[in-house]
Amino acid sequence: MRCDPRLAPWAIILSPLTGLSELIKLTTMHFTFKQKIFALLVASLFLRFVFFAVETGIEVASQIAAHPSILNDNLDWYDTSPPTPVPHSRVGRDATKAVDNFHHRFSSASFLDVYKHAAPAYRDLDSLEYVRRMVLVWQKLGEVESSREVSRYERFHEGRSQIIIEYETNFARDEGYEQFIWDMSGSEAKLYSYNVSSPALGK
Repeated sequence: MRCDPRLAPWAIILSPLTGLSELIKLTTMHFTFKQKIFALLVASLFLRFVFFAVETGIEVASQIAAHPSILNDNLDWYDTSPPTPVPHSRVGRDATKAVDNFHHRFSSASFLDVYKHAAPAYRDLDSLEYVRRMVLVWQKLGEVESSREVSRYERFHEGRSQIIIEYETNFARDEGYEQFIWDMSGSEAKLYSYNVSSPALGK
């Protein structure tokens, strides 16, 4: 029986197996035997993919139907805000202690100690040049009198755990805003980056 080419699209919609069979007949009537075998293999792989997709879709739908909350749980994946570490965790305490140590060294102008205890990425300048720049900052800001943490969060940068902490700080000569990035991958917190902004620095 000769098939009508106009029925092939409808056959595909109504019955995938029948439609695919009709389509193969239409497209392979002038093929050689080897070409027909190859077409059958391609069609078989396509059917396997379709069956797998349908089976997976049914399984996912049944899981959602059984556990509707899974949709809300997975929405957290789209949240781009950085996660906040537990304040009383060891990592959190180490980062807070590292800030306190930095403020103590800053107030006493012990910048060479800051340089020696920092992460390698922070020591991109020569030690003497780093100390010279920090002394200029210290001369305009003065000692740290008080500080208040305003935010902190953890991130992974180049496979290493880091904590970013921001402080509002009262220096002897002006107020400032500090941002610390601590490398927490080792046994102790290492200063990875430090930035401070203050009106006094623009004078």
